[in-house]
Amino acid sequence: MKPLFVHVGLPRAGSTFFQNRVFQGKRGICYLGKTQEDYPEWLMKWHYLPEIEFAEQADRIREELSSRCSTSKPNILSSEMFTMWGGKASEQARRLYQLFPDARIVIVLREPVSRMVSFYKAIVERDGFFLPLRKMIDWKEIPFVDYKRKPVQILDFQYDRTVAAYRRLFGKERVCVLKLEDMKEMPRSFWGQLSDFSRIGFGAREITLSEDASVNASPTNASMGRLRWQNFQRLVKDAWTDSPSHQNHPECEEWSSEEIVSSSLREQLESSLRNRCAYYYG
Repeated sequence: MKPLFVHVGLPRAGSTFFQNRVFQGKRGICYLGKTQEDYPEWLMKWHYLPEIEFAEQADRIREELSSRCSTSKPNILSSEMFTMWGGKASEQARRLYQLFPDARIVIVLREPVSRMVSFYKAIVERDGFFLPLRKMIDWKEIPFVDYKRKPVQILDFQYDRTVAAYRRLFGKERVCVLKLEDMKEMPRSFWGQLSDFSRIGFGAREITLSEDASVNASPTNASMGRLRWQNFQRLVKDAWTDSPSHQNHPECEEWSSEEIVSSSLREQLESSLRNRCAYYYG
């Protein structure tokens, strides 16, 4: 089996772009899911099975991936759920190491506040949330039971912890850390670093692709108030079937004009992440 490179995300840091446009269809490699169209069951089990069930199925998952790997070309596996939400990155790193301790790891970071906003927009659009971002952040570093937690957890943006977990297991020389902003601002340098690490030729094709990396794009800022209000109305309707319509309530306009990240919230976030996110707040 040729070397296995694992792109572990992060979520909302261009992962869908790398999977669908860069890795899928790349000559000279064997790409092993996932894509927007295909999320293999064996990979879902790898990520989501409880610990006991994962231990029981680890050998089968290893055999499944090994059977798909090439013996003549480098193999790339990509799934942002290796750095999944909810402070689970260290657990996922351990699972990966248990199955493939010789894997080589690629982590693509994104400026944390920008990534947080992207995540917030996504869960408002897809999952029915309606509160403003400032009321959805869980600042605690000690996880409690899931139902007591808020969806935007500060642990997921403390990148130093995630990078350290992978380096501790796989070794510093086997972990390549890149920044999404560099792909957009300095594409030759970005793809050059990945080429040097992987010995795979990333170049002109990928530089051209970088010019439009908008896959799985977030809703616009202007649409957020309307989406939040629709979610709120849906919740009210589900709770009280005879509730009156609030379609034209003036508060909908207030939500539309509300800033997602105020200057005070940004200051609080940066203060919380400083010294725990050295790639951005050294």
